[in-house]
Amino acid sequence: MALLGHYSVSSDDSLTFTVDFEIPINCNYNLTAVGKINYINIQLNSGQTIPSPTFTGYTEDYITTDGCLNVQFKQTQGGGTIIKPKYSIT
Repeated sequence: MALLGHYSVSSDDSLTFTVDFEIPINCNYNLTAVGKINYINIQLNSGQTIPSPTFTGYTEDYITTDGCLNVQFKQTQGGGTIIKPKYSIT
């Protein structure tokens, strides 16, 4: 199960980061934060059963918390969830 295509993290300084990522066109995402972890939650749209082979790109900007950035991709499909990739930048 992989709902995440290509992704990258970039920064012009040590405080702000940009996360670029691709998901299938029949998926959606939302952002949540739990403690110091930022989640990008990806799931199929209602009524969909398999991810499309066509992807679309998105960009989200983050600011470090206490000098650290933690972002995890939470991918949910067919009742199962995987949390990867996970990355921390200090």
